[in-house]
Amino acid sequence: MKRLLLCAASSLALLSAGAAYAQTEGSAVRRSELGYALIGPATADGVSVVVQSGGENNASVAQTGTLQTSVVLQTGQANAASVIQGGEPSASGAAALIVQEGAGNRAVLEQLDRLRGVLSTLSQLGDANLATLVQSSDGAEVAVIQEGDENQASVRQDEGTSSALVSQQGSSNVVSTTQMSESVVEVEQIGFGNRVTSEQAQDSSSPSTFIAQIGDANTAKSIQTGSESGIELTQLGDANLTEMLQSSLASRVEVNQEGNLNTASVSQTAGSGNEAIVSQLGAGNTARVTQGSGNNNAAVTQEGVNNSAVVTQGGGL
Repeated sequence: MKRLLLCAASSLALLSAGAAYAQTEGSAVRRSELGYALIGPATADGVSVVVQSGGENNASVAQTGTLQTSVVLQTGQANAASVIQGGEPSASGAAALIVQEGAGNRAVLEQLDRLRGVLSTLSQLGDANLATLVQSSDGAEVAVIQEGDENQASVRQDEGTSSALVSQQGSSNVVSTTQMSESVVEVEQIGFGNRVTSEQAQDSSSPSTFIAQIGDANTAKSIQTGSESGIELTQLGDANLTEMLQSSLASRVEVNQEGNLNTASVSQTAGSGNEAIVSQLGAGNTARVTQGSGNNNAAVTQEGVNNSAVVTQGGGL
């Protein structure tokens, strides 16, 4: 997960530079006593900065044109933020940062089609968090970071050479990502409600998924349909459950669960390289691996308590 933290750091650096530029050149900001601000629409080479501290915060930003940059910083109380960056045939180089620290948090960021080379980060550091990010642009990268309280995050990218990184630290975690073409997803959750659902499909080319869940009510599901596959999962404690499905091709799944109510099910259905490795090291264990045909290979290791394992390889079994 080092890649996640590095990506987030670089996003922050880039957008901090954007903020400095915006403050020297000026920006269209309107604020009320309650901390509401509205910016937009900015045009080509536009930079927007909103800073809100306390009160019933709210922000809305709309940008079109090329080289769009938007920074929203909210500290305390009822936060909410929305940034929309739109494209046109020559659009490129959009970047957005939303940081919310404390209270009602909510953030929605949309980067629309025809944008190229998009970079965005949502960071929420406490209280009722929710973050949603939708991108239908090309070459997009995302980082969502949430640390504490009611967390949720949803990322959807449906075009281009996507990448998404999500990290959640504590409380009622949930993540859901959908990336419907070239992909990579990393998710990390540490503590309490955990749950991840990830799906990469539609003529997938080189998906990969890394998931790590570290404590409490874990669950993870992932569906990848085809191409050069991947998926790794690590769950280290409490109510674990894993389900994975890859419609094979270059394939590989690796699952590792260490403790508490383990369950794992891996399906790689039909041909190419397959491989599946499952290791569960204590408590409720169960494992099922089904690989429908291809060069199959499977290894299951379970150590301690209610073990059970079923492996089926090859079509027609």
